[in-house]
Formats: sequence, C-alpha cells, structure tokens
Amino acid sequence: MHQGNLWNHYSGGIIQAKIPYDKVLLDRGKRYRGQSKMNFNNLVLHGLSSISVYFDLLSVRILKLSLYGIAICLVAVFYILYQKLFTSNAIPGWASSLILIISGIILQLFSVTLIVLLLQLSSRKNIQAPNTKIYKDFIE
Repeated sequence: MHQGNLWNHYSGGIIQAKIPYDKVLLDRGKRYRGQSKMNFNNLVLHGLSSISVYFDLLSVRILKLSLYGIAICLVAVFYILYQKLFTSNAIPGWASSLILIISGIILQLFSVTLIVLLLQLSSRKNIQAPNTKIYKDFIE
C-alpha cells in the first residue's frame, strides 16, 4: 500500500491511513542541556504539515462551516428585508448598507470555500508512485 502522506508527516500519515499502531506512553522530562532546534517558524510549519495530512477532512469541514455561515447570513438578510418592507417598525437608514455588508460576507465565504474545494480536487491528480530506489535508506 502506498501512502504519500508519510513523507509529509509520518505520525499523521500513519493515523490517517488507519494503519494499526501501538501507543507508548512516556513521561517527557525537561531538557537537560542545549537549546531546542525548533524555533517558532519550524514549529508552525511542523503543525501545518500535520494538518495538511487531513486536508480532505479539513476541506469538508470548511465546506460545512461555510454553508452554515451563508445560511446565517441569508437569514439575517431576509430578516432585515422583512422588517423593512412588511412591518411598521422603525428601521435605521443603514439597513441597506448592512445588507450589502452581509452580501459581501456571503461572497467571501463562497469564494474561500470554492478555492479550498478546488485545491482539494486538484491535489488528487498529483499522486505519485513510491520511489523504489530510496527504500534502502530506511531499512538500514
């Protein structure tokens, strides 16, 4: 079985592929000497690479949250329009500006979701066969 995410983040790739593994609990002690080689930038990149292993699940969650956000924004727009057109309540003059702002939020949510989903779909075509020449480095 080929699992391309192992090169990106080993432990995340193992968990995402549902390969059986055993957990070993250990009490991590404090560093006795020397400085950590993980500065803030490397730590952020390490965390983002572990998240990128789950990009397919992440894109579905972004889609769901964006749809919820769009639904909430549409309810707000319809409520403002209902209050303005069908009731005698005093609606401030900036109600139309608020509708435009909410429409901009809807457009941004739609755009971000579309970009994430297109990135997810385009990443599927970049699957490569494993390189059989480098296995010796890992066996030794």
